[in-house]
Amino acid sequence: MIVPFNDDTAYEVIKKISKTSKGKVIKNIEDWFEKFPKRTFTGKANIIIGVEDSITIWVYACIFYDIAYDNDCSQFCTHKGKSYSDKYIKVRDDIKEEFNRKKTLSKKYVYDRADIISNITSGLRDIAGLPTNVTSEIMKQMNSRSRETGKKYKSTFLELEDKLCRWIDTLYNS
Repeated sequence: MIVPFNDDTAYEVIKKISKTSKGKVIKNIEDWFEKFPKRTFTGKANIIIGVEDSITIWVYACIFYDIAYDNDCSQFCTHKGKSYSDKYIKVRDDIKEEFNRKKTLSKKYVYDRADIISNITSGLRDIAGLPTNVTSEIMKQMNSRSRETGKKYKSTFLELEDKLCRWIDTLYNS
């Protein structure tokens, strides 16, 4: 699986999340996805998803994949030759803690966990370029490098989407 963590945008996303006060991390992710459709450019009948938005979705997907499957992508976190794995681990742990927080005196979660993951999986399908009315700039770039590169990226996005969809099923039962 390919990860985005050596990209400047991925580093900036992690840096921004790490500066978010505890208790607002998930709310900010929800807000980002709420505003996301407004940032896409519409052509004649097409929706165009920019590279930065694609990488942001991909970063969120990797973080939640790490949380769901007790994985660790921190070893891939390098920016301009320097590791930022400590920031990534803090971000992942803060998101995990907040994502699993329950309401006081209740067994209900504070956030609609399945909805959050559903937004991410939907975004992954979009950046993989699956809906015919969506153009993914990142997929255009990867396909222009080579058809094989495009296939690898598409496969990565769909693999993440599949694994997170499987996790959604367990969230509905918890």
